[in-house]
Parts: sequence; C-alpha cells; structure tokens
Amino acid sequence: MSSKPQRKKPTNAFHAIRKREFHREGLFLKGAEPSAVPAAYFTPSLKEICAQVIANTFEQQPNIDSLREVDEQLYRLITDQLRTDLRLEVSVPRVKVPEYWKACCEARWSVGQLAEYTGSMALEPPAKGGWKRVFLERNLEEHLMSLESAATTEKEEEGVVALCTLCGSEIYALRLSRQRSHFDIYELFSRLPHLEEFAVSFGVLNANVAVTPDMIGMKQQDALHIQKVLRTSKYLTKLALSENEIDDDLCRAIVGGLVKNATLLHLDLSHNRIGDSGAAAIGLVLLQPELELRTLDLSDNEIRETGAASLGDGVAVTRTLQSLSLRLNRLCDPGGETLLGGVRENGTLTELDLSNNELGRESANAISGIARENTTLLSLNVSCNSFGADCGEVLRLAAQSSKSLRQLDVRESGISGEDEQAITEEMRARVSRKHLDGVREAQARMGAEVDRLVTERIRKTHGV
Repeated sequence: MSSKPQRKKPTNAFHAIRKREFHREGLFLKGAEPSAVPAAYFTPSLKEICAQVIANTFEQQPNIDSLREVDEQLYRLITDQLRTDLRLEVSVPRVKVPEYWKACCEARWSVGQLAEYTGSMALEPPAKGGWKRVFLERNLEEHLMSLESAATTEKEEEGVVALCTLCGSEIYALRLSRQRSHFDIYELFSRLPHLEEFAVSFGVLNANVAVTPDMIGMKQQDALHIQKVLRTSKYLTKLALSENEIDDDLCRAIVGGLVKNATLLHLDLSHNRIGDSGAAAIGLVLLQPELELRTLDLSDNEIRETGAASLGDGVAVTRTLQSLSLRLNRLCDPGGETLLGGVRENGTLTELDLSNNELGRESANAISGIARENTTLLSLNVSCNSFGADCGEVLRLAAQSSKSLRQLDVRESGISGEDEQAITEEMRARVSRKHLDGVREAQARMGAEVDRLVTERIRKTHGV
C-alpha cells in the first residue's frame, strides 16, 4: 500500500522576511563583518541615506539648522537619527525637537526615575519646557550634586558657570536632595533667570563617600545667600530647605529675606532644629501685608509654647496662608490653645496639621470654638496627641457642629474608640453630602444651559 504523499506546508512570505531580518540582526550582534551578512530586504530610500549621513556629521555642519524652515520632513529624519550623546554645546542651541530630548532622557535614566521626576507614570513632561527642560534640569542637578569638596574649587565654579550659561534659560526647577558642596546659591540664581522652584538639603546620601562635618547641614553663608535670593528674585515661588540642621539663627537669617518678598508661595522648613526664636521670626513675617505665602511646613522642629504664640499672632492676621503643618513639634496644650486661637480668627486657612504635639483638654476646647466660628478650615489633623477619654465628646460635638470641616483626624489621641468612630463616620457622611450637592449643582447648571440653548434656537427658528 503506497504512502500518501506529504503536502508541502505553505510558507508565509512575511514570516520568511521577518526571519531573515532577525537572522541578520543576530549576525551583527555577534560581531560579523558587514560583507559576511546578507543584504537587507528593506532598502532605505536615498533621502533616508542622506539623512543618516548628515546626522553622523551634525556637529560639523551648523548650516543644517536652516532645514527646519526649508524641508521640515528631512530635518525630522535627521534629528530622529541623531546620537543622544551629542555635546550640549551643540544640542542645546540647535536641537529643538522634543522627540530628540525624550530619547536623550530615556537613554540616560530609567522609566522609574523619569516617572518620579515628572510626577507621572505616563511620563508626561512639564507643559513649560517639555523634555528638553527635564533633561537639562536633571543634568544640572547631577552635576551640582557630584561636586565633592565642601567648598567649591575655582575649576568647579568655572564648570558650573559654563553649564548655567549654556542652559540657564531652560531651567525652571532644581531639586538637590543631597548636596555636599556649599556653592554660592545667589550666584547660581543670577545665572538661572527663570528659576521658580528650588529645593536643597546639604548632606551625604551614598555610602563609601569621604564625609566631613562641613558637608552636613546648612551654614551661615548659605542662609545669607538664600536671604539675598528672597530679596531679589522675581520668579521664585517654591523654596524647600528640609533636613538642613537649620537652627534659630539660620532661620532668622533666611526669613529676613521675606520681609519685602511678594512672589514666594510655598516654604518648606521641615525636619530642622527651629525653636521658639525662629518661630517668632516667622510669625513676624506673616504680619507683612506684601507676603503672598500659601503653604508653610514647619514639621519636625523644636517649637514650643512661646513659638506657638508668635505663630498664632501671625496666623490671625495673614490673609493668604492656606496650609500650615506643625506636626512633630513640642507645642503642648498651652501652645496648641494659643495657636488655635489665632486659627479661629483666620479667614483663609484650609488645612492644619497639629499631630504629635502633646495637645490636651484646652486645645480640644479651642478646636470646639473653631468648629463653631471658622468657616474656611477643611482639614484638621490632631492625631497622636494626649486629649484623654474625657475630651472625646468635646471633639465629637465639634465635628458635628462644624460647617466646613471635611476631615478631622483624631486617631491615637487618647479618646474612646466609640468617639473616634463617630467622628470618622460624621466626616465621611459630610464628604458624601458635599459630593452629592456638587453633582446636583452641576446637573442644575447643565439643565439651565440646555433650556437656554433650546429657547434661543426656538426664537431664531420661529421668531418667537
């Protein structure tokens, strides 16, 4: 009996081409000579070949830049094939295509690093400056944090000046999380005319680094530089100086620059050693009518009753402050009561954090007064304090009587579990009601707009 002839399996042409191209790539990866590798199936056009040749000699041909207006498609072909390690002296003034700068970012940093920097897992660059800004800001940050000596040498200063001169117009924010070298901050700002956000923490993060005491914490000269920046900068809106060993003397030097400042909106002095004297200086600054400060973070400092009283005086007067954090200080009950008295008179504060401050009964009574009289405070955190079980009812009644509070955190504050649960449920119910009220208002506005449009259409159509 003859065997049945085997049918030849049809070959997919596209699959065969892909297989051959994959084989070519494998040979190249193994280091094969070009002459020993089969020719590619896909032959680039003459225009693409020219673009590759021009891209390879981009640094030597500045006249290529005119192609942006003459032949944009060819210019894009060229920039798509540019190396991501071009010298900044060439790429910064000449390459304006965002895709190139995105490729530079992806070649240098991981997706996680870029997501952390842009604040978006979707890797959305900032609207102002785009990917070019992201690359140049991170590059400058890494350069500054790589300076090894506590005091910058002449050569290091020349390098910083050259880099700032080259890319200064593209820098809007700098975050120096662990800065070892104490460079001239005012000189840096003078070469970065658009700098709006600045954060610096002097210290050492990495292991195997030769550490000297001068590298840890802010020095008097640094504080004076920042004071000068605050007095002269017309664009700085956010300043973060956390974890800098700032004491009362340094704090007074820094906030002295705020006396005539009208641009700063956010000030972070958390995780320092500021005491009553420094808090008094901040309280005096809050009395200044020119000050536009919206957010003040004094978490994890050493502020006590006297400092709380000074801050309370400032909070009572200021008409711009919206968020204040004093968690992890040492206000105690008298200090908390005094500060909350200032909050009661304030008409702008929406968020207040007084957690971990050893607050007690008098502070609870002050919270009750705020609940009755204040109509702007939305969030109040008094968790991890020492109210005691007998203050539970006072806080519960405060939560019920308040017309504005949407969050009142009383966890681990010594009150009973029943009172804590009642306060939590009251806040949740209020947030739900506010949400439903917002939905109803939006529906009412939408219905009114639809009625208006229909009435207008009828009037135009029928002349009614």
